[in-house]
Amino acid sequence: MSRKRTPQSPTKHEGLEALLERDPICLEIATYLSRHADAVDTARGIADWWINRQTRPTEEALVKLLKRGVVRPLAVQGTTCVYAYTKNRLLRRSLARYLKSRSDRSGHRRRRGRR
Repeated sequence: MSRKRTPQSPTKHEGLEALLERDPICLEIATYLSRHADAVDTARGIADWWINRQTRPTEEALVKLLKRGVVRPLAVQGTTCVYAYTKNRLLRRSLARYLKSRSDRSGHRRRRGRR
């Protein structure tokens, strides 16, 4: 008896890659965190110091990354919240592989264009 293969629904990980492909602010935050895994800051600090962007779009990107498990919120001093990189090792490794493959692709394109 043969089984029909059905297309699988997108996984949370695939959704993350799609998000990073279409949202440059999410990509910048994820890249920063993959390089500085112990970094923690407020949305405003992330906007000002990590990625040099406006606070409002940075907050919106953080919400998207929070939904996908890339960042985790930590409450400090009343209502102030800081964001940190996920502790999920599998997600960290997966994200690192994706960012490396993305970097390899863009480096390859740049090298080809220089000829």
